[in-house]
Amino acid sequence: MGLSYDCILTLLSSQFLWAFDVYLKIIHDIEQCICKALEHNTKDWQLLNLDFDWLVFIDGNNSLKAKCPLTIFDHLLSIYGANGCCAYDIKCAFSKTVKNSVLGLKAHTLKLHFMVGAFHSHAHNWKCQIDWHLMYIKGVKW
Repeated sequence: MGLSYDCILTLLSSQFLWAFDVYLKIIHDIEQCICKALEHNTKDWQLLNLDFDWLVFIDGNNSLKAKCPLTIFDHLLSIYGANGCCAYDIKCAFSKTVKNSVLGLKAHTLKLHFMVGAFHSHAHNWKCQIDWHLMYIKGVKW
């Protein structure tokens, strides 16, 4: 007596998922070994090895989506100066706001960099992820 088509598909699906989980575990373990060998697994390694002079994280809840962020960035640029980076969860939209505001020239001159948090881009769209995700930004060692 042979197995039904649905039964075979279920079995093959289960085997594929199991094999894929094993593959992901192997990749993860290899990455961990490489990080350990390169001493990239120490506490705060990524923060200590940024190519930026300063880094700030901002949560763009509803109260920050008005003019307040422009004031914050003006203050950050005035205090910390050039070569800064800001992780901001609405960065993909906010970059246009900064560019078109009175801060546009100042931010450009002082080389202010932006990025979005890791979870934002995965929940958003691939274009945003490629443009603003920290894995793809030059100067962020990942």
